[in-house]
Amino acid sequence: MSAPEFPVGKTDSTLLERIQKNSRLPSLGLSVARIVTMLDTDDDSMQELGNLILSDVYLTQRILTLANSVMYRFHGTSTITTISKSIVVIGFEQVKLLALALILVDQLKNKAQAQAMKVEFSRALHASTLAQEFAGALLPRYREQAGIAGLLSGASRLLIIYLEFPAHLAIEEMIRAGESERSAFKQVLGTGLNVFTHTLIEQWHLPHLLKSAISGSASKHDADSAEGKFARLVQATNSVADCYRLPPGKAREQALAKLSEELCKQLEITGEEFDARIEGAKKKMEAIQGIVGIASFLPAPELAAAAEEAAADSPETGSADASRKQEDTLAADMVLQQDAVVSKNPLATGQPSNTRELVLSGLQDVSETIAVGQSLVTALRSAVECIHRGFGFARSVLLLKDPASRLFRARIWCGDVDKEQLHLLQFNATSSTDLFALACARGVDVQITDMEAAAFSARLPPWMKRACPSARSFVILPVINLGQPIGCLYLERHCVDTTISAEELTLLQTVKNHIVLALRTIKA
Repeated sequence: MSAPEFPVGKTDSTLLERIQKNSRLPSLGLSVARIVTMLDTDDDSMQELGNLILSDVYLTQRILTLANSVMYRFHGTSTITTISKSIVVIGFEQVKLLALALILVDQLKNKAQAQAMKVEFSRALHASTLAQEFAGALLPRYREQAGIAGLLSGASRLLIIYLEFPAHLAIEEMIRAGESERSAFKQVLGTGLNVFTHTLIEQWHLPHLLKSAISGSASKHDADSAEGKFARLVQATNSVADCYRLPPGKAREQALAKLSEELCKQLEITGEEFDARIEGAKKKMEAIQGIVGIASFLPAPELAAAAEEAAADSPETGSADASRKQEDTLAADMVLQQDAVVSKNPLATGQPSNTRELVLSGLQDVSETIAVGQSLVTALRSAVECIHRGFGFARSVLLLKDPASRLFRARIWCGDVDKEQLHLLQFNATSSTDLFALACARGVDVQITDMEAAAFSARLPPWMKRACPSARSFVILPVINLGQPIGCLYLERHCVDTTISAEELTLLQTVKNHIVLALRTIKA
């Protein structure tokens, strides 16, 4: 099946507007800016980088896995269980690059789109690794900057996959048919790739050195300056990475041979030096690709499958499901939103003023518990304690689903809970009216800020007043594994609460992801 049709010659204005208005891009840009800022700081903070990594459970596990891989185990034989030690073993700059790369990629739920994103991410990461290898020999002062520039040079391609996946598939098909990438972009999107790259780097306020290298705008008059040499090196290593988008074989080897001759003259190096840098990058990429689960190119059969899945996910075929979900949704005033802007006094509810620091510190303990293979109960208790202590809830309870009875029952708890109330704290997964069952079935986070308010009191299940007599406000966080609810977190306060902020919700969801990871990886 061919790729979903995309109007050839489409103006880029719509895409540029979506770039500027997309709700996820500001937070993505902030994360990029945070990591790039670390680059320009003399006293780079390992703690800040560690906190950034710990806020993403999958990034945490990837970094820990890489630190314990054969490539790095020569540092010692003991298992590495903390992010701080992983940073020391892998290297500060390499961890920053991986964090930056995975932040750009781990955003998608569509399998075909995610696979395409991983392939493009592989190219960007390869360009980054090549840039570091060549800069290490030619411009050692700029080695780390070269890695960042090489990686971000692929950000605009990643963005097109993210926002205009049918357009990406159409471009890929044209390239496979023999069209040049520049011509394919121009025909499909009506403009060159450089327009999107320029938009991105302007929004992310990158330093001038990185901006000129990524956009290729370094002045020709500065050709012999450090900035000019840096820009040429980044552009050259991007060209090498592009060659590796071709499937292994004669075509790739011929392209590399031709490029090698050109770049050796441009970078003023020998063929042996060129080959050594290529081989060094190859070894690093082999280790990283296996751990983060990426491939260097998307074979034609998989491209066709991606196109088919993208077509199946189009609005026309999904309209029935969409309307059914619209009719069957929870009240909007109960569902927590990622973009919530909240003004609150956390101390009035008993919440510590340093919630973020407490939760991130607790996540370090949870990660270590999972990494060393402690018992499932220990890992789950550590996660619940992390939330309970960090947010200062009166009661924090993890309920898990019993496959036989289909009941969600309290298994792990912290705070003011007696055994009788604990026995009552359960609900049936099949109920079509129970607020808890509905939240779990639909996988949405719910908060009731005041149980006595008329808008909320009528929606509470009958068992709740007996099980939670002192509750005045609470949060329900479904625990989902492979699309299926396997449990939920019930978090209670004895006072009226204010809406959870976007940052707090992210922290809660991160701990929840660690719970899923523990349930998937530790045998009971």
